Amino acid sequence: MKTTIICLLLTVATTSRAQLTANRWHVFGKASGGLMDSTNFYNIGASAEYLFRGGLALTYNLEYQKRGDFHHLHGSMGSLVGPLLIISGIVFDAAYNPFGFTNGLSLSRWTTIGGILIAILPDGISYHFPINYHWDFAPYANVVGVDYIWSKKWNYREWKYAASLGGKLTYWNFNGLTVNTFLEARKVASTAWGIGAGLGIGYAFAPISDSNKVKLPTIR
Repeated sequence: MKTTIICLLLTVATTSRAQLTANRWHVFGKASGGLMDSTNFYNIGASAEYLFRGGLALTYNLEYQKRGDFHHLHGSMGSLVGPLLIISGIVFDAAYNPFGFTNGLSLSRWTTIGGILIAILPDGISYHFPINYHWDFAPYANVVGVDYIWSKKWNYREWKYAASLGGKLTYWNFNGLTVNTFLEARKVASTAWGIGAGLGIGYAFAPISDSNKVKLPTIR
């Protein structure tokens, strides 16, 4: 009887850390819909969160949105601008220094380094409140985003600032699988605030050095 009680206590003590916030990365695909500028929109994409121990997380998003006759490609300013700087730096360095004889860091190489640093900038932040072992709620603010918007019908192409504010409720299973639902307000420069809701399915990756497995004592 004592052994059984000890096993149960150890199981609870170990799994109490086994929440979404005990993981390091959370990635998920998502789909949503809503209303913006009196026009319905449909959105599909992928998101990633880098989770810190205290509950704070950095968020990254890559999304495609269809809004009437307009198409949106959304990402963080870093994820879209960073690769352009990296590629331009490499191209210019190859063109003006094809044999790599330049000593030190040229302007083109600084451009590449700057692009790498900018590329890791997040779209925004979120803060996770574990409800219990399986459920987690996180308000989020994505305020460093940009949309590339185009429409063949209106012969329109432009980059615009974009942001979203919302809350996400996530169910996390001990095998790492997650299901979430979210409600958010979305904003693109020169448009009114829109409202949308959606669902996501993903996976949470634990730190390599950490283990969430339950270890039971040896019964002798």
